[in-house]
Amino acid sequence: MKATFISGLAVLLLIFMTAMAASCSKQRLDIGHDRQLVASIEPLRAIVAEIAGEDWQVSAIVPQGFSPEDYSPSAAQMAEIADTRCIFKVGRLGFETVYLPQVQKAMPDLNIVDTSEGIGEATFDPHTWMLPDNIKIIAANVCRVLSQVDSVNATVYAERLRALEVRTDSLDSEIRHLLADVRSRTFIITHPALTHFAAHYGLRQLAIEPDGKEPTPTSVRALITQAKADSAQVIFVQQEFSDRSARMIAEQTGVRVVSINPLAADWHGELLRIAQALNDGR
Repeated sequence: MKATFISGLAVLLLIFMTAMAASCSKQRLDIGHDRQLVASIEPLRAIVAEIAGEDWQVSAIVPQGFSPEDYSPSAAQMAEIADTRCIFKVGRLGFETVYLPQVQKAMPDLNIVDTSEGIGEATFDPHTWMLPDNIKIIAANVCRVLSQVDSVNATVYAERLRALEVRTDSLDSEIRHLLADVRSRTFIITHPALTHFAAHYGLRQLAIEPDGKEPTPTSVRALITQAKADSAQVIFVQQEFSDRSARMIAEQTGVRVVSINPLAADWHGELLRIAQALNDGR
């Protein structure tokens, strides 16, 4: 299920509501009821929560099952944002580039943090969290901001960051082990969400919808030809996108269809499942 972009009039109305809510919430913030943080998507919420700990309430703007490319926050979420200390964004997901600048304009003092700062382009893919090394950078950016906002607990945030780094290093080692002897280093995917993952682990990603548009018959034929030449074993589908083309390609190439969820809060388990799916094709 997907939401559509809010109209210009609705944007202005929500911005007005946000500004009013922000004004009303200043007193609450001043007396210490400001332990709320907002992340753009669920996997980022999970990372922020891991660094922030139980003293902070962390929520996500985009609910499970919705695409961050075209999601429109509700009025209730606007009011929630007015009470937050920081908004943590991935970087350049669709709704982040359209909606958050409007929020920043209405609330210029709100701290909107680009957690992907310092991550390379990897033939630009906004799904930066789909790689253990990138998650360490994202978590370090979160830790830095929280240490500034709440300097009293900076040491605690640093300790949590180190624990997360140990966990991601272990995940990276496990993924490398799983991918060491795969039959094919080429995989197919509906939407190109694994560009960083593929570049880091020496894989080739063939995207059915490289620009987010329906594939043409010509592009599908070219993809099938390349997949056969590379002996691709897996085609990944995502719940936010139609799998019609993927199923048709699977019938013609004999590859296995595997459902993945890059927007899952359990980023650790999801990355491991992706590596395992590629390993199963040995």
